[in-house]
This record gives sequence, C-alpha cells and structure tokens, in this order.
Amino acid sequence: MARSHVRRLRIEDVRRELWKADGLAPGLVIRVLNLDEETGGRTLIVDVPPRWEQPAHHHTCDEELLVLDGELRSGAASHPAGHYCFRPAGTAHSAVSSPGGARLLYWHDGSFDLRAGEPPAGAGGARPLIDGLDTRVGAEDWDVLPVALPRDVAMIRMRSFELTGADNTLEWLPDGFQSHAREFHTADEEILILDGWAATDARHVYVAGEYLFWKAGTVHGPTEAWNCKAVVKHYGKHETVHVPLDLRLRDAVPEPGA
Repeated sequence: MARSHVRRLRIEDVRRELWKADGLAPGLVIRVLNLDEETGGRTLIVDVPPRWEQPAHHHTCDEELLVLDGELRSGAASHPAGHYCFRPAGTAHSAVSSPGGARLLYWHDGSFDLRAGEPPAGAGGARPLIDGLDTRVGAEDWDVLPVALPRDVAMIRMRSFELTGADNTLEWLPDGFQSHAREFHTADEEILILDGWAATDARHVYVAGEYLFWKAGTVHGPTEAWNCKAVVKHYGKHETVHVPLDLRLRDAVPEPGA
C-alpha cells in the first residue's frame, strides 16, 4: 500500500487529462504525479479554470491541498497562493470556486468520490481540520529542522498525521547548503521542488518544477542546495539514518540512476 517509486518527473512533461468523477463540476485539468494502485490515492497537479464552481459536498477520503498559484475560495474563505488545507474524510464542504483560476498540489488518500448533501453525523470530527494555513510568512517565522546540520534547514510543518507519524512540510535549504553524509529515511518520501535546486550527488541535480518519490531506504547524498524550497511529504514515521561514505551498502536500497 504505497505510491510508486518515481526517480524524477518534470511536471510540465506529464500528460494532462480531464478530471471525470460523478458529481464533479466539469473543467478541472489534472496531471497525475503518483498513484497508490491499492487504495486509489493520488498526488495531482490540478488546474482550476476561471469561474469554476463546485456546490457544497463531502468526500469519503481525506484530502489536502496547497494552492500553488491563483486563488481558491471555500464559502466566504479565500485561499490564495501559499495556503494549505486539510479536510478529513466526511468533512462538509462549503461551495468551492475560483473566480480567476488556480493551480493546486492536491492529494486524496483513497478512491476519490464526491457526495452531495450532509455527511453522516460525526464524520470528519475525529481529526483536526486545517482550513487555510498561510505559509507566506517571513523566514523568521519558519521553524528549524531539529537535526544537526552544517546549515539550518527551515520548515513549516503543514500537518502531522495523527496515527502514523507521517508529516507534510514546506522546507527551505539556504544558499550554499551542504550535508556531508549519505543517508536514507525510514519512510517513503515525496518531494516537489518549488524554487532553487538541490543535488543528492554530483550527477543528480533537481530543479524547480520537478517531482520525486523515493521508497524508504533509498540512499542519497551528500546533498547540496541553493535556495531550495520544496514540499516534502513522508508517508510514515520519518527518521534519518546516516550511512558512512566508505561503507559498502548491503541492506539499504541504493539510489537508482536517473
């Protein structure tokens, strides 16, 4: 039960398709970045056209989104670029619209459905709703990643997953960032680079507009970066294991070729 291992996708090269689902207002164009074939969960780029509207509804799967460009409205609330939202399964939606259009990074964690009318009593209430977290704050309001590194990594924790220990963060690696270790993580990791660049070794440089998904145990590094801002999502409890540079790898999964 996991999304697919994707070394690198250039988002602009991913095929566009219309999003078709029962009850979904027409007009949404999507690019599928990743799919969990067992659960139906997906990671999508969604282009919302100007004047698009969706009446009040709810879903039976969790959904979360980050507005990359434009503006999305939910009832009277406005979500411009930089706003993050999470709605647990069963959360009642106000009508959703986009007067001028928008682009979203969007996740749904199970088969997508859309249901009119009120959700069942008590649905959506077990976990906290995040409706419009504004990530457009100054650098002084970002947290520092709690690991020992030569240069601090700043982050905004958009959501911590209540049961699994997974998380969804916005991270910033400053100009001239260097980490002098190979490492791997204990959870699957998904990355969308928004600005700047990061290199996980001399041959693998990733730039804005690229998407990665690495399975747990994928070894990478030493890492360098320059003003790299990225969405980083872990699909389980995230721990980092350092691998000595001179150690021959046996149990860890080596970083695949590009």
